[in-house]
Amino acid sequence: MMERRDFLTTSALAAGMASFMPSLAGAQTPNYFDGHDLYVLMKFVLDPEDERAKKKNWSPEGKRQLIEDFAAKALVPACKRLGVGPVGVFHVRDGKPSDPVFILIRHQNLESIFTLAWRLNQDADFMLDAESFLNTEINDPAFVRIHSTIFASFNECKRIEVPKTQSPDRIYQLRRYEGHNEVKCWKKVEMFDAGGEIALFRAKGLAPVFFGKALVGENLPNLTYMVTFENEAEQKAAWDRFVKSPEWKEMSGDPQYKDTVSHIENLILQAADCSQI
Repeated sequence: MMERRDFLTTSALAAGMASFMPSLAGAQTPNYFDGHDLYVLMKFVLDPEDERAKKKNWSPEGKRQLIEDFAAKALVPACKRLGVGPVGVFHVRDGKPSDPVFILIRHQNLESIFTLAWRLNQDADFMLDAESFLNTEINDPAFVRIHSTIFASFNECKRIEVPKTQSPDRIYQLRRYEGHNEVKCWKKVEMFDAGGEIALFRAKGLAPVFFGKALVGENLPNLTYMVTFENEAEQKAAWDRFVKSPEWKEMSGDPQYKDTVSHIENLILQAADCSQI
C-alpha cells in the first residue's frame, strides 16, 4: 500500500505536470530526461510588511548576510559533495535590506530535487555548518517565507551556462514572463526556441544563464530566464541592439506570438561571493 507521504508527493508532482503537459499538442515534445536541466529557484522573502513579519515585529536587518553565510558555509559545499549544482546565490543589486535573496540550484533529474532535503539532513557536516541558520528563534527567523519554483530547461538552452569571467561589475537580469493561459505561455516558449529568440539573444550580447518553463511553483503559468552582462553599460547596449534589430521587429510582429505575455517581472541581481554562477 502506498504510504500517505508518498501519495502526497506523487500527487503534487502529477498536479504540476498536468498543467505542464496539455499545451504541448502540436509542438515538439522535449525529453526532459535526456540532456535537459531542471532548476529549483528559491526566493527568500525578507519583506517586513508581510503579515507574518508584522506579527513578530520582525526586522530584515542582517538577514541577507545570514542567508548568504548559510549558502557559503553549508549549502554550496554540501551540494558539491552530493554532486548537485552549480548553485547560484544572488541579491538585488544596490538593493534594500528587505529585498529578497535568490538561490538557484541546478539538478539532473526529479529524484535529485525531491531527495535533496533528505540528503542534506543526513549530512552531518551540513547540519553543523548550517546550525546558526537552522536554529534561529521563532520571533527572529532568518526569513519570512521561501517561495520555490521548479523549472525545466528550454531546447535551445538545455544546460545552465556559467559566465566565464567574474567581476564586481557583472550583473544578472532575472525576468519572469507570466501568461494568461498555458497555451499562450507555451507559445512564448516556442518563440524563444523554434522562433529564434534565444539565438537572437546570443547574437546581440544577452548571454543566457538559464531559460526555464515553470512546472510547479507560484504565479503559474510562467517562464523565467536569467541573462548576464559584464556590466551595466553592456546590458543597456545589448538590449538596445536587440530591440532595434530587424529580426526582433519581424519576430515580435508575427501574429502567432500575439498576447503570449500578460505580465513581466524584472530584477537586476548581483552574485554573492559564494555563488558558483
